[in-house]
Amino acid sequence: MGVGSCLLVGLIALAGGAAAGFFVERVRRGTAYRTRDEILKQAEVEAGNLIKSRELTAKEELLKRRESMEREIQNTREELREVERKLDRREIVLNEQVDDIQKKERMLELTQHKLSDRGKALEVRERELERILA
Repeated sequence: MGVGSCLLVGLIALAGGAAAGFFVERVRRGTAYRTRDEILKQAEVEAGNLIKSRELTAKEELLKRRESMEREIQNTREELREVERKLDRREIVLNEQVDDIQKKERMLELTQHKLSDRGKALEVRERELERILA
């Protein structure tokens, strides 16, 4: 049984109680000149009106709650989209940084190879000079 059903049952019980209270009060005040059937008809009409009024109020309240929840869900979705956009931007920046680091690593490796080659060439020249001098 949902919240709406419980609310409706409660409203019907309230309406029944109100109608019965109204009926008893009218009888006590001297409306006994009406026949029993007239009083019951009037009580049924008033109870029906009260029930319809309560049902309408309950439906309006449920509609307001639903609209509120839908706005809340929409706001949450917007917040999530904004977080996703920020994460996407961060990912782009991180990817650019990784690319820069990789380029620098390649340049360092190239520079190391050049230095190593020069070192080897210098060793060869040094040996050749030593050989010539010897």
